[in-house]
Amino acid sequence: MSHLSEKKLEILQQISNAIILSDNVSSIANIMLDLAIDHTGAQKGSLMLLDSRQRLSIFTSRGLDDKLARTYSVEIGEGIAGYVAQQRQPVLVTDIDADPRFHQTHDHYKTRSFISCPVIGKSQLLGVLNINDKKDGRPFTEDELTLIQIIANQAAVSYTHLRAHETVLDLVCRLLLE
Repeated sequence: MSHLSEKKLEILQQISNAIILSDNVSSIANIMLDLAIDHTGAQKGSLMLLDSRQRLSIFTSRGLDDKLARTYSVEIGEGIAGYVAQQRQPVLVTDIDADPRFHQTHDHYKTRSFISCPVIGKSQLLGVLNINDKKDGRPFTEDELTLIQIIANQAAVSYTHLRAHETVLDLVCRLLLE
């Protein structure tokens, strides 16, 4: 079995355990982000969710300035995360200075490499998973992009499942209170 296959299986096992042990969106989001950072050797990352105003806001993050993490949001099509959300395609950039799509927005990337991946559930955009600045200074790889896509897909499944569960619970509670 290849190293990548072993990593994929390990990630899927960790995600399965997280889903079984938690019925909380925040817990699962944090676990997913930690997996993404751990399995790629990144220093920073964020999971942004789409809100009712169709803006992406940081739901959870690692390695980012606290004030930035609390206040940062972008519209679909704006900045890197907004671009990824609009295109609904993951992006692997090995050198932001050489990428004409993003070369003007790289002031907070130390290593000039990042991965940004949409989180899509049942064809609905839910958010964007971002990681950047590998600890060893090297660019991210295609294999790491694959791992991030697996995590983003599982995050979408978990989020969709939990939201559906919450909706049913809300409905039952309302019916019981009537």
